[in-house]
Amino acid sequence: MSSEIPKVLVLKSIAPSVESARRDILEYENLDQSVNKHKPYEYKRMDRFWDAEHGSLEEEEAARQLAMQYMLMGSLALQQSMTPESNSIWSERYTKATSEIYGSPDAEIAIALESGIESNVEFKQAAELVREYLDRKYQPVFEALEKNFAEEVDVSPDQVADRFEAGLGVLASRYDLGWKDWVIERSEDASALSVLSDEKKIVVGMKRVAMGPDQVKPLFTHEVLVHAQRSLNGSKISKELQTGLPGYLDAEEGLGVFFEYAISGSIPAKNIDRYTDIAFALGQIDGRQHTREELLSRALDRARKRNEASGDDRSDEDLQKEVYAHVNRIYRGSLGNEHVGVFTKDISYHKGFVEIGKFISSKLDEGFTVEKVLDYLTKGKFDPSNPRHVAVAGELGDGLL
Repeated sequence: MSSEIPKVLVLKSIAPSVESARRDILEYENLDQSVNKHKPYEYKRMDRFWDAEHGSLEEEEAARQLAMQYMLMGSLALQQSMTPESNSIWSERYTKATSEIYGSPDAEIAIALESGIESNVEFKQAAELVREYLDRKYQPVFEALEKNFAEEVDVSPDQVADRFEAGLGVLASRYDLGWKDWVIERSEDASALSVLSDEKKIVVGMKRVAMGPDQVKPLFTHEVLVHAQRSLNGSKISKELQTGLPGYLDAEEGLGVFFEYAISGSIPAKNIDRYTDIAFALGQIDGRQHTREELLSRALDRARKRNEASGDDRSDEDLQKEVYAHVNRIYRGSLGNEHVGVFTKDISYHKGFVEIGKFISSKLDEGFTVEKVLDYLTKGKFDPSNPRHVAVAGELGDGLL
């Protein structure tokens, strides 16, 4: 893909400012600049779409880039709208735009998850095989995550970064020299942990809530052994497989969640919460859309009940900090007030988990070894359920498909 047209990256553009994250109205420091950066390329993106071969990945990527540009433009129009009527119109348009890019929850699945019905039962055997394989292959890495570290009750963001650096060091010295190019970056302004494939960075937000020691290993498998590793392996083949074929997101996050599930034995509660809370915000749970304030109340009540049931002694301030970060992900790009605008991207975690679980289970049932299946899935950033992705990555399968 030509470098003359900059790629539209939406998450930084719609990250709420630290100052607004716990106020009634969400504000965005980077949104105006991002929209202005991409505005001159609108017609070039259109030309790229029309010139692409019909049904090709190039056409799909061009369409997604245009859609993302228009989504950001819609978000900015919402921030600049001055009347309740225009606020409602642009909030609705913004929600529609995000749903067209990332999809929407399935109401039946959301209600089932809300009722506590598990969707992982059919994957238990596959997950056990994956856990045994990961523990066997990456034993020195996992040991490094624990070695020479004190037995903390809670692991601070800075300690998470230290542990990840130790794990990366073993990956670089014993597995692949390409890991030497990857770095851990501590971000004082961020509250999340993210992987920047283009920059070969794993960013640990220093504002994130401390985690239990048992959460470090599953998180490392998700962020490093899936996101970073698929990028590292993909970079040896093509730029597209390094950064992701269009529409790869569900499989990407799904594999990360599956690795976490395999290591810990349970689906991370936050991933189910993201799916059901997006459905709640959209009105799929009870037939009525819900504001950010309403979801904050619901999520905080849930967090307090879980904290009490688990016997955890986390402070209410930490719970509130975590809940605000979770809920703001769902309403980012919107005003976050009484006019409901929803960012649906985070359904990818649970949706992708189910898709990847079915893929791994089916391939194991067909007689393929867990090593061959996982080697295939980590060759690059693609979706094995997408026929066009499979065609691009077909030579990587070594007879798998």
